[in-house]
Amino acid sequence: MRTTLDIDGRLLKEAMARARVRTKTAAVERGLQELINAERRHHTQVKALRMLDHYRFRRRRAPAPTSLTLLKADRHRASPNCRSYFTNRRSS
Repeated sequence: MRTTLDIDGRLLKEAMARARVRTKTAAVERGLQELINAERRHHTQVKALRMLDHYRFRRRRAPAPTSLTLLKADRHRASPNCRSYFTNRRSS
């Protein structure tokens, strides 16, 4: 596709030398491809970091109560010092 661009001549010559290409078109195409690749790498890294943060957050959360934890809670409710023990005993 033909397009007219206003590019600094010194910048274009340096880009052609560094990219080791002979034509202006090849230099522009190479620059665009590098830009696209850099953005893809950045997007992939951001996505990977979000997944890692999500995994770390899930590991930090308190574990689900086990049967032992539930037994301790029931034992506390069944003790005479617990207010709910007396409330439940009166209603029965």
